Amino acid sequence: MESIRIRNLRSLKDTGEVELKPLTLLVGKNSSGKSTFLRTFPLFKQTIETKTNEPILWYSSRYVDFGSFHESLNKITAKEEEEKKNISFDFKFSIPSSVVQMGTVDILSYYSLRPSRMSRIYNYNYSNSNRKTPFKISIETNQKSLSKFTISIEDHLLEMTLKEDEKFSQVGLKINGVPISETSSLVARYAKDYSQLLPLIFSDKSNSSENNYFRDELFKIFQSLAYTSTRRNTISEFIEDIKFGDKSEIINNIKSQDTTANVLLENLKALESDNEVMQQIIINYIGMNINPIITMCNNYIEQYFSSINYIAPIRASAERYYRIQGLSVDDIDPQGENIPMIFNNMSDIEKENYNHWLFGNFGFQISASPTEGHSSIRIKYSNGEEVNLADTGFGYSQILPITLVLWQTSKQERKDIFAYSGLYKADYNFFNLVIEQPELHLHPAIQAKLIDAFIKIIMLCKEKSIDIKIIIETHSETMINRIGYIIAKNIEEFTEDLVKVIIFENDEVFDTKLNVSTYSENGYLKKWPLGFFEPEGI
Repeated sequence: MESIRIRNLRSLKDTGEVELKPLTLLVGKNSSGKSTFLRTFPLFKQTIETKTNEPILWYSSRYVDFGSFHESLNKITAKEEEEKKNISFDFKFSIPSSVVQMGTVDILSYYSLRPSRMSRIYNYNYSNSNRKTPFKISIETNQKSLSKFTISIEDHLLEMTLKEDEKFSQVGLKINGVPISETSSLVARYAKDYSQLLPLIFSDKSNSSENNYFRDELFKIFQSLAYTSTRRNTISEFIEDIKFGDKSEIINNIKSQDTTANVLLENLKALESDNEVMQQIIINYIGMNINPIITMCNNYIEQYFSSINYIAPIRASAERYYRIQGLSVDDIDPQGENIPMIFNNMSDIEKENYNHWLFGNFGFQISASPTEGHSSIRIKYSNGEEVNLADTGFGYSQILPITLVLWQTSKQERKDIFAYSGLYKADYNFFNLVIEQPELHLHPAIQAKLIDAFIKIIMLCKEKSIDIKIIIETHSETMINRIGYIIAKNIEEFTEDLVKVIIFENDEVFDTKLNVSTYSENGYLKKWPLGFFEPEGI
């Protein structure tokens, strides 16, 4: 995920486009919108992981509680006319172009799976292995449903306006600003997989994917430009051989097709890029791929937000004994309540590796002492002394969930993008950690060590080509200064372009403004408000 924009969510009237760095810090006074921004990430995680009849799941007992749509709606917007009472989210990201090429292959079409066609795709993917295709999704939601969503891909724009009726959402569709005449017959439906954020587009008449309509329209255009005796199969093959790209790439690809339909090819070569017929060709080609494009967006959004590791500000306090349960647990609870269970389920080698990492970064280790269906967690200090977690300072129980997430990340290896989810569904390399106030109950020296650990993980993921984002809300001057020190001393080769600080200022009620501060190569903060951590005068 490259950036996010939020509109009309609580005090966030409009954040503008907020670029996300590998390390992003959120700072500001209390009730300035920091937590609202950060909790948007687990908000979408709980929405995607839960079957719901509303577009956004505003409340989850496990993750975050925004109340309801009306409680989440910005108070200024709530006073406006009904059609403006929407909460909006924009997501900007890039997908490897190889995924886009495979995603726009119609696997149900005989012509798509011809060896020559697949060979050209694989050759394209090999020669463009590092190329990225830019996407931007914008969704507007009211209380009951999505009211509008747009997808920008390359220089194409898909705009879908949804209107609820008794059975389905009727869809008004524009492609590159041009309204589609068949709008009245389009409906939006979600697939059975409830994790999909965006609905697919279908024809109300045929109950089939709407790409058939656009394919037929494209076929008619090509048929009108071809010799009268040109076989239908030849035109169908021509359509399937078009590779996805921006407008100029599609046009160039069309004009350089290897085909026996010579008259068709010559007529297409004679068309200028801005010719109305050529524009209709592009519109229908994009329309033909509307559901594959939506599916790619859903796949990316699902994997991104499913990979969110959220650590809440109020974490579980230590207990003297924990009940041993024979449950397999992978995800760390936002409050860290299941840390003892996760540690108990580790193999001896995993416990040894975790403690080695923990001692190297924070100077202590942990152990478990099982007794008659219960287990106690003990802290082992550098001098060898062991103490029950309940008898230590509160900081140890607060930092353990964070350390366990970081250690799990240190073991993560890069996945082949097509390895696990199949040929037509990419498997991305994400790691996302969002933490509210990681400094709680920690001595400044431990706060600094925590920043050191964040940066080590970021650089390790960078080596493995894993897309990592750590977002923290903090009031810690120590943490902010430690980052500057690391940059200035060139520790771990961490550079100023890998971090940013977002400052939340709410001088106006219910209209928080976001400003950005960055570090210089010498570790100094730029555009930092004077006296930011100082108390107001009496």
